[in-house]
Amino acid sequence: MATQKYGDMLPKRQLGNTGLTVPILSLGGYGLGKVRADMTDEMAIETVRYALEQGLNYIDTSPMYFESERRIGIALADVKRESIVLSTKVGSEPQRSGDYSWDGTMWNIDNSI
Repeated sequence: MATQKYGDMLPKRQLGNTGLTVPILSLGGYGLGKVRADMTDEMAIETVRYALEQGLNYIDTSPMYFESERRIGIALADVKRESIVLSTKVGSEPQRSGDYSWDGTMWNIDNSI
């Protein structure tokens, strides 16, 4: 008998008007950046992969989370895109801080690591 994954046991909710259904918990990227002096690329990548193994397929990050986007990108390099829901913030990129316009949003998407 297969062991049920933690993420599969969590209730699911629709994410806004996207039509996407996600667990009520996500893996937050803030701690995967350099907020801890001892957080390495390897530790962050291992954390993301462990979360995915446990069925947590909703990941949240931001350009303001230092190395978070880059590290999550490395961890997800060989993951099927349709198997995860990845969210990031707009208006938080230091070069366009507070810019929530259409152009600013598109710039954030194009420049998200």
